[in-house]
Amino acid sequence: MIKKLVLFLLCVSTLVLGRSEFNYYSDQNRELMLLPQSTALAGADLALNSGSGYYGSAANLPYDTMNSLSLSYANYFQNTFSSSILSYTGPAGKNNGIGITAGYVYVPEIPDTRKSTETPNKTVIHQYEMKNGSDIFIRFGYGHALDFRNKWTFSAGVAANARRTRLIEESGYGIGLDAGLKAIHKKSNLSMVLQLDNMTTHYTYWSKYYKEYAYPHLRLGLGFDRSLPYIYGRIRVGYASPDLLANDGINYVKVVSDTNQQDIEVLDHRSLSDEPQLLISGGKIGVEYTIMNRLALRAGLAQGKVNFGAGLLLFSNRAGVDFAYTTHQLAGTYQVSLLYRW
Repeated sequence: MIKKLVLFLLCVSTLVLGRSEFNYYSDQNRELMLLPQSTALAGADLALNSGSGYYGSAANLPYDTMNSLSLSYANYFQNTFSSSILSYTGPAGKNNGIGITAGYVYVPEIPDTRKSTETPNKTVIHQYEMKNGSDIFIRFGYGHALDFRNKWTFSAGVAANARRTRLIEESGYGIGLDAGLKAIHKKSNLSMVLQLDNMTTHYTYWSKYYKEYAYPHLRLGLGFDRSLPYIYGRIRVGYASPDLLANDGINYVKVVSDTNQQDIEVLDHRSLSDEPQLLISGGKIGVEYTIMNRLALRAGLAQGKVNFGAGLLLFSNRAGVDFAYTTHQLAGTYQVSLLYRW
């Protein structure tokens, strides 16, 4: 069975990579699909989250012992666009877990000026139409865990993604596959996740004339989770690295001077091999403190951007509400969710 799976993945990779038209930005909306718990931690909970969401690791799925259903909503940049996420995670037999997530991004009131005309005297008569865009995705993940000599727990997971992106008059349909590995050292409560997104690339079909392939992304997540019974609390600390393959696109602007002594902004591509300090400056870190298994306080930092939030469990910890807020130069973003567990 394993040999057949490996052969299938190699065949898919060869088919996709053999006619590549790669685009760094084809899948850059993954972070719009974070749940509030992850958003408040700035996405640093790669080794701690439940494995749901477009940005989670399926290797975390086997550790959820209860069924969980959550519905979240986020509003970006003062109603410029919004996202909604419906997510389910739960056990699927001993040491197995599954997760199903559906998300929707809605971009309203996009101005369409293609019907504007120009008179013979070069006067432009503007005609505006307001159109909408959207992005729908579905993700199914599966994970399996295995104990090793009562000291370590190892798990692996895979997740299949499907997307439909609709622009004003064009639609793109995408598929992709992610995989993750996780190790937990039981005595120290330390965990590590290695997550490979787009392991076969993420393929998006727009038309027979244009197709997109997103680059793979390799990320490292570290986590620490410990109960503090003497203060009735629990603390979790998470770290997530930037893309170790440096496939996040052009993410740096440097200023150079030309022969006329004028400063010019030039887009530059940064990589960890050239600048290993990006593991710190480009990474994400988050802290969560839970009081009496009821109230969770969260904060995160990613490249100077501060996130924070809180979560509250009610009715014997079977229902809950979460809130997250992200600071931004344009405008802050809030996100809320409702949770039910059984």
